[in-house]
Amino acid sequence: MMTKREIFILGLLACILSIIGFYVDDDVRVPNIATNIFEIVMVAGILFLLLAVVYLLGKFIFNTIKKVV
Repeated sequence: MMTKREIFILGLLACILSIIGFYVDDDVRVPNIATNIFEIVMVAGILFLLLAVVYLLGKFIFNTIKKVV
């Protein structure tokens, strides 16, 4: 199970990566700020889910190896 601290760190990392990705992207910006915020939030949510899956799989594999050895 993930603790609040781990969830916060993964969420913060996802937000930082999505904001960096938004600025690095060289597409033409949409003049509507609500659309830009929506895109940043959606990308952060997707990144959070991906990071959580990778983190939990890594944690599971590490704990399984530790129990076997």
